[in-house]
Amino acid sequence: MLVGFLAAAGAVECAQADGIVRCWGWNGDGQSTVPADLGTCSSVAASYRFSAAIQSGGTVRCWGTNGNGQCDTPADLGPCKRIATGTYHVLAVRTDGAVRGWGYNGFGQCDTPSDLGTCSSVAAGGYHSVAIRTDGTVRCWGRNESGECNTPAALGMCRAIASGSEHSIALRTDGNVRCWGANLYNQCTPPVDLGKCSSVAGGNLHSIALRMDGNVRCWGYGVYGQCNTPIDLEPSSSIAGGDVHTMTLGEDGIVRGWGYNGNGQISTPTDLGTCSAIAAGTGHTIAIQCAAGVNTTVSPELAPFSFANPRTWIASEIQTATNGATITVKARGNLGTATKFLALKIDGETIATNIFGTGSGATNCSAYVSTAEIAITPTQFLRLTTDGALEVRVEPSISATSAGCPTATLTVQLSYTRDTIDCNANGMDDLCDIDLRPLLDCNENRVIDACEGATNGHDCDLNGLVDSCEITAGAEDENQNGKLDVCELFYGDLNLDGNIDGADLGGLLGVWGVLNPPYGDLNGDHVVAGADLGILLGRWGVIN
Repeated sequence: MLVGFLAAAGAVECAQADGIVRCWGWNGDGQSTVPADLGTCSSVAASYRFSAAIQSGGTVRCWGTNGNGQCDTPADLGPCKRIATGTYHVLAVRTDGAVRGWGYNGFGQCDTPSDLGTCSSVAAGGYHSVAIRTDGTVRCWGRNESGECNTPAALGMCRAIASGSEHSIALRTDGNVRCWGANLYNQCTPPVDLGKCSSVAGGNLHSIALRMDGNVRCWGYGVYGQCNTPIDLEPSSSIAGGDVHTMTLGEDGIVRGWGYNGNGQISTPTDLGTCSAIAAGTGHTIAIQCAAGVNTTVSPELAPFSFANPRTWIASEIQTATNGATITVKARGNLGTATKFLALKIDGETIATNIFGTGSGATNCSAYVSTAEIAITPTQFLRLTTDGALEVRVEPSISATSAGCPTATLTVQLSYTRDTIDCNANGMDDLCDIDLRPLLDCNENRVIDACEGATNGHDCDLNGLVDSCEITAGAEDENQNGKLDVCELFYGDLNLDGNIDGADLGGLLGVWGVLNPPYGDLNGDHVVAGADLGILLGRWGVIN
C-alpha cells in the first residue's frame, strides 16, 4: 500500500538494478530511483513518497523522501524476511519473528506492543500497523480514528493481512476475508459471492482479494477504474494495491495493472519480462524480475576498516555456477601511506592483490569511495563453493598499521549466474516459482516441497508435502521425532520407538490376519500376514 494523493508531472521509468528490481511511475521524490548497489532482492514495498526492499541477505533498504526518518533503517535491525510500508513508516519482520518499526510515529504506529511476540507477517496502513502472530492471531496498533485497529473479536486465525489508509483486511485460515475500519466506500464490505481466497491487498480506499481459482476481485472506491478487474485477466498469483491503481502478477509471472495511469504507474515496461513480486505505491509500481539464475549478495557495512583491521564476510547459500563470478569491493579508509594496497582472499585463497592504488578512496579519508571489480574464474568458483559458502576477506597486501579513518567504509558484493533449477519441469526457475506460489515451499527453505521430498526423503508418504509441514498442520508425530507416524508404522516401527525389534514383532502378531488393520500392513495388501512378517524380520534391528 499506499496513501497520499494523485501525483502530477514527473513520471519516469526507473533504471534497472542488476537486472532484478524494476520500477515505473511517479518519481518526484526519488521513490522510483532504485539504488545502484541494491543488488538482488526478495521482497519490495511501495508507499506514498518512498520505497523499500529486502536484499537477498535480509538487509532492508529504503529510498525516496526521508522527511520522517522512514529511510533511516535501524543499524541493529538484523536480517529480515517481511516488510511493509505505511504513509511515512516502515514495518519489518526479522528472521527470528520479531517486529520492528521506524519512521513517523505520531500515533504510535512504530511502537511494537511489548507482548506482541513472534510474527509471520505485517501490514502498514496510513498511520496504523497490523501483524499476524505465529499462532495466527492478529494485532493492530497506531491511529484508530476509523476503527482500523479494532480487530474483530471473532476474527479467528489468519494467514494473510493487508491495509488501506484507514482500514484493515485479513484472510482467515479457512480462506474467508474479513475487513474492519473506514467503510465510506464499502471497502470493508467484501462481495457476498467472493468465495475462498488465497491472498489480500489494500489500496488507499479499496480492497483486493485473490480467489483460490486465481481470479481477482476488487471493491471500494473505484472512480479511477481501480476496481474494474479486466475481463480478460489471466489467473493471478499475486496482487498489490496503490493509491488509485491495482496491480497483479499472473501465474505466468507477467505484470498487469488497471486504474489511474496519470504517471504511467500501470504502463508496464515492454522489456519487463517475468517477475516474482510486485508492490504499488501512490503513483509508482515496483517489481522484482525473475532474472533466472542471476544472484547478487551484498555484505553489510564492514567498517571500521584499516590496515590494522582487516575484515571478513561470510556469503552463504551459494549455488552452483557455470560462468564464474564477480566480486566488487568498495572501500574508503586510511591505509597508511599511498604505497599500501589491499588483498582479496576467498576461503583462504588469494584471488587478487594490490587492488587499490595511490590516490584511491581506500588510501585516504576522502569523501569518495573507491571501487574495484575482481573476476573469479568458473573453475575457481566451483572449487571454492563446494560447501555452499564463501569466506571473503579483505586485508593488507603487506604488514602495516594505521590509525584508521573515522569515516571508513567497506562493502563487498558477490554476483554470479547460477545454473537454472527447474525440478518440477514447468519451464520456470524454481525460485521464481516459489515467489509466485509460496505454498509450494511451506517450510520456506527456498526448495519446492515436492522436489525436496523426492530428492531428500522429506516426503515419506509421497504426497507432495514436506513431512515437517504436515506435522505442523496437525499430522501425527507421537514420538516428536519429525517423522510422520504413518510412515514409521509402514516401515515396521509399530511402537514408534525408533527401533524394529521384539516389541514390534509382538505388535504385528497381535493384529495377525486382520483386514485393513490400523498398522502392521507393511506390503500394502490390506491384511497382516506372512509377507508382512518377512518384511519386518528383514529390517530387524534397524534404527530410525
